[in-house]
Amino acid sequence: MSIGLGSKKILVLGVGRSGTTAIYSLLQKIFEDQYPQQTDYVYEPFLWDRSTFNKHYLKITNEFHVADAVSVEGMYHHRQIPLFCDQQADVADASVNWLQTLFCPEAAKSHSIVKMIRANGRIDLIRQIVPEVRIIALLRNPLDVINSAINRFSFFGDEFHQSDFNRFRQELSLFQNVSAAQLPDADDVVGRETAFWYAMNQHLVDRLEHNHDHVLPVVYEQFDRHREQIVEEICRFVGVEVQPAYSQHVRNSVGPVTGSEVNLTARQYLTVESKLAEYATMVSRLTDYDVSEQLHAARERFISSSFREQGIARSHRFNSLYAQNQLK
Repeated sequence: MSIGLGSKKILVLGVGRSGTTAIYSLLQKIFEDQYPQQTDYVYEPFLWDRSTFNKHYLKITNEFHVADAVSVEGMYHHRQIPLFCDQQADVADASVNWLQTLFCPEAAKSHSIVKMIRANGRIDLIRQIVPEVRIIALLRNPLDVINSAINRFSFFGDEFHQSDFNRFRQELSLFQNVSAAQLPDADDVVGRETAFWYAMNQHLVDRLEHNHDHVLPVVYEQFDRHREQIVEEICRFVGVEVQPAYSQHVRNSVGPVTGSEVNLTARQYLTVESKLAEYATMVSRLTDYDVSEQLHAARERFISSSFREQGIARSHRFNSLYAQNQLK
């Protein structure tokens, strides 16, 4: 039975491959149980068509290969809104209105669940436009994120529209005092995806550390190890009573699964691994969870797999870092 009253507007956000689909699917399970036929589902509206994807995730997995599933309107507004944007005044009225409609359920429905992987840099903009929104913000270490995303899609949308990479560089230079020389070249695929992961998560943590009203940070490593605990926290956050079926739901994998597959070369591994310490700091700024043990395990898994399976000799740089205990 439901505890909370009134319309619920829930946003699940995080960099792609951070566990957003798993949490989105869990919320669908919860709301289908608590509020049958009363909830709108909006799946990554900056890319996918709202009407096509307004159903449970498990029912739309085949739609990703259908041309009509792509939202021209969503991509238009994504390209119009800065990647890093805090103020409604910096966005055209048409895009503001479009963002508002995402959280307005269709007729005869009361609640909305929206999932976005292109909104970390826009979190304060969304909170300004939809002040009642409750946000579940996902964080996951860069090794697993980049390794999982690298053969699937680009964070810059290269497969669907003009790449966001150039404006990403420009916005970091203009608004975050990051010079172009500090950023990778466009042809450094892993370097630029890692830069996106870092900048978007850093922006998110900066905004949430001092204003976490109506926000639940979820560390993927904690979710992976303590799923029932996170399910209980999410149920409390959205105002419903926890049920055994919800914990059972998250025991099953949802969305594309990378598993133990290693897609990074040794050189690429070093690029991404350099951000692990900063990830641990991000997590500590928002939660009390200690990720050190799981980050150590991730390092060991990638080191053993990449050199064993790819047959790549250890580089001088790798040996130097390992000798200095920086990879332990």
